[in-house]
Amino acid sequence: MDMKKFKNRGNTLIISKENNKEYWISRSVAILVVLIFRDDKTGEKYILLEKRSEKMEEPNRWCCPCGYLDWDEDGWDCSVREVYEETDIYIPDNENKIIFDNNKRPFYINTKPNTERQNIALSYGIYFNDFINVNDKKCDELTEILFANVKNISDYDIAFNQQKRVELFLKMIENK
Repeated sequence: MDMKKFKNRGNTLIISKENNKEYWISRSVAILVVLIFRDDKTGEKYILLEKRSEKMEEPNRWCCPCGYLDWDEDGWDCSVREVYEETDIYIPDNENKIIFDNNKRPFYINTKPNTERQNIALSYGIYFNDFINVNDKKCDELTEILFANVKNISDYDIAFNQQKRVELFLKMIENK
């Protein structure tokens, strides 16, 4: 029998001493949510950006809402939760303002293990026809939230190379 070669390393099995259950250490799923808002008066597009706190990886840099998929949730549910936790925007309460959300599917998926963490990345985008109020609720992961004109996105020091995802989503909504 011809042995096929693969690049993978196996996941690590851990057996809990408490309940004798098996748990596997495997790759995590990172979620990114690009939120674009059209100014109803001018037609200009704005992106919601967050400044990362000192306790976070890549501190003092700007990013879109992001986080990790939890047990028992899909990517869209995670997007809704992360946006709410970080900005106090509850997307289901604002569905009447959504122009485009790619049918609640990721617009970009990356499964390449090209970083030390080897995260699987799912990027979601939501385009709104007007602004949504953002409360001063800032979790300890953030120091500031703002709406930046997408024309000026290069003026911001964006973490995790998210600018490329933002540009991709902007192309998707260009004529919407």
